[in-house]
Amino acid sequence: MDVASITHFYAKDKLTFASSSSKDYVVDNTISELEQKLDPAQFIRIHRATFLNVNYIEETTSWFGGGMVVRLKDGKHTELQVARDRVRELRSRLDF
Repeated sequence: MDVASITHFYAKDKLTFASSSSKDYVVDNTISELEQKLDPAQFIRIHRATFLNVNYIEETTSWFGGGMVVRLKDGKHTELQVARDRVRELRSRLDF
């Protein structure tokens, strides 16, 4: 599996999944391990359970309470919630 084709990684039910445009795959690493291994120029942690490939961001929407939602260019129009404490880092990475 080519890491460039992964839109995001997410943790659910004690498993970690790699999500692509077509399907999700179970992976053997935790979100924290992936954060250590993968290129920080390409991936950013947006939630304790979500690690996002910034190349797949289609748009961002500010949310109530200082949060944010990211919509992906993945064919499924996946929407991911950005934790309030991670909004500032994401904004600075995206230059807005």
